[in-house]
Amino acid sequence: MTDTMKARLTTATIQAIEAHRGVSGVSLRSIARDAGCSHVNVYHYADGLTGLFWLAYIEALGAFAETCFLGVSNRKHGENFGAALARSMVTFALEREGLYRLLWFEDLHAHPQGEALVAISTSQARFSEAAFEAFRADSLDAEDYVLADRLSMLFAYLQGEIAVLINGRAGDNKEAAGELVSERAERMWNLLLTP
Repeated sequence: MTDTMKARLTTATIQAIEAHRGVSGVSLRSIARDAGCSHVNVYHYADGLTGLFWLAYIEALGAFAETCFLGVSNRKHGENFGAALARSMVTFALEREGLYRLLWFEDLHAHPQGEALVAISTSQARFSEAAFEAFRADSLDAEDYVLADRLSMLFAYLQGEIAVLINGRAGDNKEAAGELVSERAERMWNLLLTP
């Protein structure tokens, strides 16, 4: 990211979200101060605090997608797509909890638009392509709408598992609980392969 005021505001927003483990409690004034401008100047670059959240969302989505793509492309020997995806998602959620919460719109009372919609659409398309390829490589040769439905089920399942994990309901040892998420995701993937 280049060193422009918009970039500094985006970085300050991301840092604030990570420090607060989500968007709750993050203020426009503190972001502006950390970026080196007045809170009034923020409106030249974003539509207030919500606009800053969307700038951070785009960056967070890119980081999340790259973590997931790296994880599924560098699978361990014998690891299926579901387990590799789970491991990647767990890693991101544990290392960048605030951004993970942002990605799932926790406490974000607005709908994505503009650049955020484009980023979401692009990530979904890339991910669908990779997942469909993995489904077909594992002998589930079905229409795209069937594969899309199964991918949605996998993501919904993983989102629920990771929500339990980061909210502390999976026990004190989050790394061990994350490994269990990956093991269950492996079984889930195999279930999704059933014609």
